[in-house]
Amino acid sequence: MQPKNNLLNLKLLESLERTGNLTQACIENDCDLSTASRQLAALEEDLGISLLDRRRKPMQPTRFVKTNLSLIRRIIRLHDELLEEVAKELSSRNDKFIRFGLTTSAIVHGVVGLINKFNTEYPDIEIQLVPDMDHTSVMNKEVDISLVPYEPKESELTVLPIGQCFTLLVASPAYLAKRGEPKIISDLNDQGHTLLLKRKPFYPEAEDLVYGDFIYDFYTGQLRKLKDNKEGAFGKKGAGKVTTKFVGDQNGYISALSGEGIAV
Repeated sequence: MQPKNNLLNLKLLESLERTGNLTQACIENDCDLSTASRQLAALEEDLGISLLDRRRKPMQPTRFVKTNLSLIRRIIRLHDELLEEVAKELSSRNDKFIRFGLTTSAIVHGVVGLINKFNTEYPDIEIQLVPDMDHTSVMNKEVDISLVPYEPKESELTVLPIGQCFTLLVASPAYLAKRGEPKIISDLNDQGHTLLLKRKPFYPEAEDLVYGDFIYDFYTGQLRKLKDNKEGAFGKKGAGKVTTKFVGDQNGYISALSGEGIAV
């Protein structure tokens, strides 16, 4: 959000003028001191005018802020009045809903059944499913909650872990009949398999396969033992070669079902 479009800045200036203390202004507006200082400095740069007299201890609003304080308070008051009207409108409705964001893979794996169970227990609340939404969609207020297969790090989000995600290898019977069914890692190379690797924003991408004491690195194409971490021979003379393709959610499933490779 651009600082000049942020109502928090006006509230900070109003609180600072009224309390005479930036720390108290931050407490009133649930904002940390460093964020407030950074936002106000950016606003000054945007407007091209000084808003804080930093020569005074503690710092105080400038004459411009004092002169236009009534205008600042009017903007804040109008915003609060608008929110009151929104609250009245919402309270007059009988419907309640939650916008639930799901990735394509989450929809496939039975979450819809859990939502149906929720609807049975809470029939007055409607769950509106919105596909292909990640944690940024929550931050942008496109959805109220989103189920994602990773852990967002943004401090403004409440993250509730609900389980573990596992990486599975999936292939169609027709593909295995054509290429062979790999039993150990080296079979991937010997049988000339194609691996369909999932790649999408924020998702922890698979980088290797582990079987027993061996690990196969997708990026270097090397097979090595876990114990000594030494690279070893991979495959037989004249054997095939592992190829990799990067896919997203739905096209990964479709590619596996179509017999194009082993989806990881």
